[in-house]
Amino acid sequence: MRMAQRRRLRSAVWLFPVLLLLGAVAAHGAKITHSRKSDTGEPVWKWRGPEASLKVVGRLPEQTRAFFLGRGFPDKAARRFSESCVIHVTLRNLGDSGLSYRLGRWRVRLPDNAHPPEAEADWEARWRRMGVPKRGRTAFDWSMFPPEENLGAEGWALGMVSLGLKPGRHFDLVAHWRRDGQPHKVVMKDLVCPANGTKTSTR
Repeated sequence: MRMAQRRRLRSAVWLFPVLLLLGAVAAHGAKITHSRKSDTGEPVWKWRGPEASLKVVGRLPEQTRAFFLGRGFPDKAARRFSESCVIHVTLRNLGDSGLSYRLGRWRVRLPDNAHPPEAEADWEARWRRMGVPKRGRTAFDWSMFPPEENLGAEGWALGMVSLGLKPGRHFDLVAHWRRDGQPHKVVMKDLVCPANGTKTSTR
């Protein structure tokens, strides 16, 4: 009896990291599609798996600048944010169980390094120093992708994310989340920060 229990325990110990690995890479099997918005030329990337979907839209700097100018931002502040490679992200939970994420664990991957997206809290501190009025800071808070969230069944999160790159720069976006205690990852390769007046494309 004890020997059988030991065999089951050894099997469980061996199987557990394998299950973790499968959970971490399962997202890679789904196809990532690329298109453009017909009116603005903004690039759109979409990934859809059996239990989640991820959509990324590259925002034009002039579009983002105009958005925040209309909400009380000084021109210098609006321009600074708009030129930091702003994307709009939509993450949907298509499964029956909860999905949780922390944006600080996501990575902007370049050929020579990888870094997390720029933290919303750092931007908010910068806005106070630059004299952005409360109306503008409130609009900024509401427009940003939540730094962390627990999404229930059919839940979703959306908003802007700053990546800290110059217009025209190519990068990979590595998104992480957890479901039922298991890690999941999606790598969206060769995304690009759009520049004003250009219709971007993947290489």
